[in-house]
Formats: sequence, C-alpha cells, structure tokens
Amino acid sequence: MTAAARRGRKGRGGGGLRLLVLGLVLGGAAVYLVLRRSEAPRTDVAPVPAATPAGATPSPAPSKPHPAGVPADFEEAGGEGHGALALVLDDLGNSEGVLDRVATLPGPIALAALPDGPATASVAALAKRNGWDLLIHLPMSAGAGRPEPGEISPSDDERTIEAALARAVERTPGAVGVNNHQGSTAMADRRVVRTVLRAVRDRHLFFLDSRTGASPIAAEEARALGTPILSRDVFLDAEGEKGLAVAWGEAELLAAKRGSAIVLAHPHAATLDFLSRELPKLPKRGLRLVKISELVD
Repeated sequence: MTAAARRGRKGRGGGGLRLLVLGLVLGGAAVYLVLRRSEAPRTDVAPVPAATPAGATPSPAPSKPHPAGVPADFEEAGGEGHGALALVLDDLGNSEGVLDRVATLPGPIALAALPDGPATASVAALAKRNGWDLLIHLPMSAGAGRPEPGEISPSDDERTIEAALARAVERTPGAVGVNNHQGSTAMADRRVVRTVLRAVRDRHLFFLDSRTGASPIAAEEARALGTPILSRDVFLDAEGEKGLAVAWGEAELLAAKRGSAIVLAHPHAATLDFLSRELPKLPKRGLRLVKISELVD
C-alpha cells in the first residue's frame, strides 16, 4: 500500500470516529433535557397540601378580610351578607320623658345631645350607663328660622366659634364626637367649618357630618387639617311606616354592600317603635350594630 493510500484510509477512519463522538454528545444532551423536563413542577395541577402529622392540630383556614369600613373586631353573623350599621339618635336633650323609651332600645347606639338642652345631663348619664357613644349635637346656622341657643353662624369670628365649642364640650361630659345640628348655611362657609374642625381635632374628638346640605367643604377641610370625620348615609326620618321601612332597607343594603352605613334618626315615637322592632333582626340578616366610634379611622 502506498503512503498516499495509507493517509487516505487514516483520514476516513478519523472522520468516522469524530461523527461517533458527536452523536454520543448530542444523544446525552437530549436525554438530559428530557430528565430535566420530567423533574420540573407542573403549573397546571393544584398543589397537594401536606398531610397533618398524627395527633397534631390542623392549621385553621385563613380568615377572609373584612370590607373597608368594618371594625376589626367584626364577627360575621348568620346570613349571606355582612356589614356594620351605626345608628345615631339626634336632637336629644330637650325632654326627659323620651329617654325612658330610648333606654329600652337594643344597643349600641349613639346619642347626640344638644349642649344647651335641659335634659342633656340625663342624656350623658344614659350613654355612660349603657356604654354607648355620646355626641355633641352642635347647633349651626341654617340661615332661616329662629336661631338655636349657642348657634354658630358665619357672622361669628374664630374666637367666638372656639368658645362656643368649648362651652358645648363642657356641657356634654363624656362626648367622643361632634355632629352638626342643622347648619346648611354655616357648613357651607369654609372659614367656619375650618375653625370648628380645628377645635374638634385639638380636643381629640371626631366630627360626623350630618349632611344637612350638599357642601363638600367639611370633608375637604377635615382632610387638610387631619380631623377624623364621618358622614351620614341615611336619614331615618321618613313619614309613615312605609317610608321608614324604605329608608331602613336602604341602610341595610348599603351596609351589606359597602361594609358599613351610618343612620341618623330623630326620637319620634313612631321611629322609636320602628327601631325597637327592626334592631333585633339585624343579626339574622348578617348585620351587626356597632358604635359609631368604631368606624372612625
């Protein structure tokens, strides 16, 4: 065999060896990829929970978060919906007689007392005795009709307004908040509202806007000042049983849908009779009656 032939044969044998090695490498890589894919976790299958060891107590299921506005200690009652409802009785303090009827209502409710009412001290005592919230029902100008005693109006300067609130706080011991009595004119005056809300904040109280008018000033100023503020959702002041039922139904639906609702009512005999029948039904409807102070952020 010539030298050239021997070189050609050697070259052919070396090429075959290289092809064999390359095939082994590629085959090994393919096997590796298949094995890796079989080890990867599947994302289309729900994970199987770990078994609880014998004798161990299984961990409770995580609780569902409460809707916004619902107190942290809210306990869901029976029924499909759930929510918190706060009831405020306004215009108290003018009569001792009505308090006996109010005291029989299932609570908690909030009592809003006129600071210059002849029975305001008795309202404060009832709230303390029952563990209910007490609010200062602060008279504010409506721009029409005869002014209320101690009424705050746009004609008052800041010092007069601050003094009126200080006097109201003194005459309503134990109050945790303030809500406006009337006040459609005064609550539309930014200077008056700012002065009232600053004084409320400085006394560590909260303000409940009774919404006797459409002005958004109270919410705007409260945000700017850092004053805790709430806003009335429903007035339970309709005439007749049907009107009361419609307004109350609106409050219940709002509480279930949004998580909370604030209802203002006046202590008329028909309204108190209605409340005495409806308040005990709330738990069966999945609703809870709460102190209004529990809804303050």
